[in-house]
Amino acid sequence: MEKQLTTVRSVAVGGLRPSAPGVIDRVLATHAHALFDCALAVTADSDLAVEAVREAVMATVEEHGPNVELPTVLGAVLEAALRRAEAPGPLERGLLEAGDGSLEELQRVAGAAVQALDPRLRGILELSLRHGLEGEALSEVLGVSPGLVAATTQEALQQAERLVGAVLLARVGQDDCPGLAAVLDGLDPVDAEKLAAGITEHLESCSTCGDRRRALVPVTTLLAGLPTGPTPAALLRPAAHQSPPGAARGRAIRRRRSQLQGIVAGALGVALAIPVGVLAFARWDRPGSRAVAAPAAGRLSLPTQALDFGPTGVEGSFQVANTGREPLLFRVRPGVSWLGVADIERTLPAGQRVAVTVSLDRASAPEGDATGEVRVMSSGGSGAVPVHAGVERPPGLSGVEATPQGVTRAGCPGSTPAQVRAAVVEESGIARVELHWRPPAGAEQVAPMTGEAKSFLGALGPFAKAGDVPWWVSATDIRGNRAASSPQVLRVSGC
Repeated sequence: MEKQLTTVRSVAVGGLRPSAPGVIDRVLATHAHALFDCALAVTADSDLAVEAVREAVMATVEEHGPNVELPTVLGAVLEAALRRAEAPGPLERGLLEAGDGSLEELQRVAGAAVQALDPRLRGILELSLRHGLEGEALSEVLGVSPGLVAATTQEALQQAERLVGAVLLARVGQDDCPGLAAVLDGLDPVDAEKLAAGITEHLESCSTCGDRRRALVPVTTLLAGLPTGPTPAALLRPAAHQSPPGAARGRAIRRRRSQLQGIVAGALGVALAIPVGVLAFARWDRPGSRAVAAPAAGRLSLPTQALDFGPTGVEGSFQVANTGREPLLFRVRPGVSWLGVADIERTLPAGQRVAVTVSLDRASAPEGDATGEVRVMSSGGSGAVPVHAGVERPPGLSGVEATPQGVTRAGCPGSTPAQVRAAVVEESGIARVELHWRPPAGAEQVAPMTGEAKSFLGALGPFAKAGDVPWWVSATDIRGNRAASSPQVLRVSGC
């Protein structure tokens, strides 16, 4: 793809009227390779990438006519590809096998390992590393303000260095470092996040591995030099034979500018926060050629203490400060789904601070000591505020029923107990499930119910006297939280 973005033009004027197929074909003939590479990096599937490119090109030409600009088409391709992309899968186990450390091998491993990153991050890496987009051009494609482009790219680069670098080090260093081998033995190698965290922690205490990691070819250099395959012939089929995008799909593309504002937030949702401070990132355009961005204006400052919601809180706040001499552009996003913040860009004057309100959804937060973070990305650095909350909730009881709902008293022909069923859902572990009843003219009785996983069984009866027997089920988790079902009645009849 050209590094200087050009305008796609046609001799025809007027959008999708008679010249529309020709305009679409012209766009694809000129830029199909770049558009397909972008979609393939996000979807990791050739067929889905072709679909995304076709949809995006047809919709943007329909909206903008023959003068549609390439950044607009790229942005639409990125949005269409993200809608089709699936969550990243686990790492391939073979990536961690010891290798010879050759450049060809490391590049192959890096290309495979990067697939474990979030699709949004892969898209940003593709555009910035392999196609050289930066500054205003990348801002146009991502649909974010120029002040946040550097921070967005830096997040993607750091995640690639962290994960792919961990895989490369594991591959070349496990035979020479017993400590690294021990780390790998204690981890599930297909869990990318745990692998990256474990090796990162090991690097802090192992100078040998630290030296070896620094001696490896930079991950960005490996990714920037990945070879590209041919553009599928299906993508170059004349547009006259393609169905135009449906109305709903066309409207989705036309709304992409607002939707793509979430790309930065999505990238942060899967990225670790980078250290607070002035942001100046390095990008490798090609092997041996390094371009360094100028330091960003303003300086982000965040509190060092965690935001603690305690056992009952649902709302809290922290301060974002600009300790620099220039305005600071920043955005706040939750690092976990059960935290909420206002997703808006803000500009903070030099020397000022502002409170950011955070809400906690206790119903979806994990039980126990729930930990997360709120991430702040800015033109003057990025960081995170840790969040703690004590979350307790009782087990979930459902499907509580007795079969049959009426029995005969003991001693009568065919007298058998009723079978009680209950489904219990508990994330922290079930301590016990019990069946309670109160026989006619008697005191409350309790008996344990048995079962596996979520389904539990108990027996109710037989009873010596006829009458109504109130009964219910209780469940207690390992943390002492208890739930009880509503009372029901078993009718006991005479002979």
